[in-house]
Amino acid sequence: MPAVVSKVEQRQVAMLVDFSSTGARLRGTALPPAGQAVEVTIDTVRAFGTVAWGEPGLCGVSFDAPLPRFEVERLRRDLAAVATLTFSTLEEKLSAEDWVNGVAR
Repeated sequence: MPAVVSKVEQRQVAMLVDFSSTGARLRGTALPPAGQAVEVTIDTVRAFGTVAWGEPGLCGVSFDAPLPRFEVERLRRDLAAVATLTFSTLEEKLSAEDWVNGVAR
């Protein structure tokens, strides 16, 4: 699922790799460096945070305040719905379902 990462002077699209109520892992090019304050928008959810770590093509953002539980659950359901359309094997689809239910990462 696309995510938007915004700094004061720049906005860019990244791919959401994983997320929780307290942070997100993003994939993309020219991502902000560790220590950079950012705003992350996933669907209609906006979260402010700081890039906690970065490596070429990946970064982790720690949110300033945890996302509400209902938003995390809704986003996970939405991501699972997309995954079931794109995954081809039963194992992949079951893994996506486990992730939504909090059984897997």
